[in-house]
Amino acid sequence: MARRPLPAFSDIDAAVFHWRIYGETQRLEVLVEGLAAPDLPVFDERLRAAFRIHLPVSALSTSADAEWLLKTPGLVAALASHPSGFVRELAVRQLADLDTPHSTGLLLVRLNDWVLPVRQQAQQALRARLDAAHVRHWLLAFSLVSRLDGSIRAPDAALLSEVVTLLCDPAVFKDVRVTLRALDSGTRLALARQVIGATGNLPPALHGLFLHDASAQVRLAVAAGAAHEQLPELLNDPDARLRAFALKELLHLRGIDDLRFVLDAALLDPQSRVRLVAQYALGQTGEDVRQLYLAQSQDALDQRQLPGWISGLAEVGRPEDAARISPFLDHPRTAVQVEALHAVGTLDARTYHASLEAALLRSPRVSRVAARALEVVDLLTFRVLTGLWPDAQTGVQQRVLLSLAQRLSRFDAAELLLSWRSQALPELHDVLDQAVVRLLSGAGNRYFTRPPASLQHLLGETVRPLPAAHPLSLLERTLGYGRGGE
Repeated sequence: MARRPLPAFSDIDAAVFHWRIYGETQRLEVLVEGLAAPDLPVFDERLRAAFRIHLPVSALSTSADAEWLLKTPGLVAALASHPSGFVRELAVRQLADLDTPHSTGLLLVRLNDWVLPVRQQAQQALRARLDAAHVRHWLLAFSLVSRLDGSIRAPDAALLSEVVTLLCDPAVFKDVRVTLRALDSGTRLALARQVIGATGNLPPALHGLFLHDASAQVRLAVAAGAAHEQLPELLNDPDARLRAFALKELLHLRGIDDLRFVLDAALLDPQSRVRLVAQYALGQTGEDVRQLYLAQSQDALDQRQLPGWISGLAEVGRPEDAARISPFLDHPRTAVQVEALHAVGTLDARTYHASLEAALLRSPRVSRVAARALEVVDLLTFRVLTGLWPDAQTGVQQRVLLSLAQRLSRFDAAELLLSWRSQALPELHDVLDQAVVRLLSGAGNRYFTRPPASLQHLLGETVRPLPAAHPLSLLERTLGYGRGGE
């Protein structure tokens, strides 16, 4: 069942209308066939609503129609959602003879029917498929199987258990491995959790399969049951959570002495959660972790290790260590620049404030890190932003400074934005004007709500050439100390 978008109600309604009025079944059959199992319950509700609009409940409610239904498999699938319980029961009997993954999914939907005879017919048909020949059926529809644990109207824990037992049988492993590739990550995760919940752990063959799953969520779900010999492999997993988990488990099993090489590599991991495990473990033995970082030769580090070394030194270093990191502030790789800026900002932002200020005009990602480092030590000031504006030549750079200016106190921010308006690119005028209006909304003429005279004068000069209906002109009149005010 290849996944395709769930049909809109208007398409379903049109298909039912053409079948009812013109006897055309093709549209209805095309809509029903090919739906993925997770979409079947919602489609069932929509199709039944469309039937209620176009069909009397008693339509096709005689057993004489069963033969005709069987001749049109696509219509059988559609009528499994008919408002009449009698029609649904007839359709389920016919679905039992349609040995396809799609029919298995439809039977699982009807297993949750509110009419007991319909549920009984569906259960009987499904139990007849509890064999190796139908493994692919159960896997493709597992999103519907997993809800039998009690989250629906008619839970069936016994059937769920039997399906899980079937899928854990080593004899069907080959079919499971092949079919898993066709499942979405959510279904694979549900399968792993159900098997673990039912058996306490995954069978070895399935465990190895899920540990190589493309989804990190699936790998995380099964990692706790990994065999000892599988843990070293997880140290190279793309997901940092799995690397940290594997390192912790290995430390419990082997101890620090046997893992010294592994811990040295983990100190250079690009993710903090992995580095912290290694730093703590080595610190417990009396090692000076800072000296371990300082002893590293940066020239010997590869592209993955360099950001990890910079971040690790920032975590355990002292202000004087920022000098070791400063050469990388202009590194050609953005990832290294970001880590270096964060590191010097953490260790000694005041000494390297000029480098941090210059970084504000680089890419938005770099600019965010530099701005945060300056903000923490109160160095993102009116003066700094004023000095940077002449160098902001592109729309991206000017937009960054407009955003940073709004982090100042509101009167300083409004004054800065208005002073930039004449040099700002035309496409940024609306953004700038809206920001000024937002900053000065609520300002007044008394006490602390009154803007300084310099800002009042600047606003008056700015709106002088603007039309009376311009937002800044309206703002000036609303505040009452400009054109037309006191």
